[in-house]
Amino acid sequence: MSFLAKLFQAEVEISEEGAVADLTLKDGTCIQFAGGNTGCVVDNRIEAMYCEGVVREGILFISSEWFAERFYGMHTSFCEGVLYMTDHKASLSRNMAYLIQDITTS
Repeated sequence: MSFLAKLFQAEVEISEEGAVADLTLKDGTCIQFAGGNTGCVVDNRIEAMYCEGVVREGILFISSEWFAERFYGMHTSFCEGVLYMTDHKASLSRNMAYLIQDITTS
């Protein structure tokens, strides 16, 4: 959650030893996520997610793909372990995924 908060300039509060996260987006939208749940609470309304939040070593993980699509209307493409998020329709190729991996890991 901290990564998504930083990426989208949102405020995040982590509780329950990392199992619960309250996120406030720049537009004021309040979202609560909890490990083991396939839903989240958006401005006091329950919404379904693609898959459940997972807690590993005190860190809550949710689908970045779902988050970007749902809250920012972004298009996403996934290939070779790389998630590409953009404001336009795109399909990430294997070669571009390798290039992005090279750039981000060097």
